[in-house]
Amino acid sequence: MHEITFSDVLTYLKIKRAQFILFALFGLLVSILYLLNAAPIYEVVTYWNLPQSNKVSSDGVLQKNQVITVPSSFDARRVVLNPASITASMLAGCTLDDSNANRKLLVNAVSMVDADADGKTMLIRVRLEGKQNAKQCASTLAAEMVSLSNAIKDRYVAHYQEKNIQGLLNESGFVRPTMLVSDGPIAPRKKLILIAGLLIGLLLSVLVDWIRFLFKQKT
Repeated sequence: MHEITFSDVLTYLKIKRAQFILFALFGLLVSILYLLNAAPIYEVVTYWNLPQSNKVSSDGVLQKNQVITVPSSFDARRVVLNPASITASMLAGCTLDDSNANRKLLVNAVSMVDADADGKTMLIRVRLEGKQNAKQCASTLAAEMVSLSNAIKDRYVAHYQEKNIQGLLNESGFVRPTMLVSDGPIAPRKKLILIAGLLIGLLLSVLVDWIRFLFKQKT
């Protein structure tokens, strides 16, 4: 069996140069068509403060020096991680129809993390088609989360007031005015797509020759 040398590779490349160029152009064409039809994805980041109150011990003693968020940042994140927790108004604010498929889509498009070490400020990151749509969605989600969280905090305070525990901190959550929007689309990444199309075209050219070689071997 003939051992393939570097000279053989160079000879192959010279002979197949036109084929390589043709397949590379085909790969680039497919990439360009994809970019022309792919919707641009923008990223928007906004912040909101969780409601706060005081901790109450298990034996009903008010802990004035212990301020907690109600709900906790962990419980707040569970809302946007669970499709069942996504409300119709959240979907509408993101220009999505009310369906289970869109609930899953929104869960995948949104992330929420602590913005500070105390877990009192949350960061919402939204990645959706269209800059205005992503901004509107982020604003809607932040407002909805504040409304839901304030309702939980109000029930928490009312629960302990009914037990005659007075003086609880009753600080409502709010949306911060800061909103960060990506200057351009974060996806699709044009350069990577074009390079990928070029490489796939070249690999396809080699694959075609390999199939031809195997076919000749059998015949």
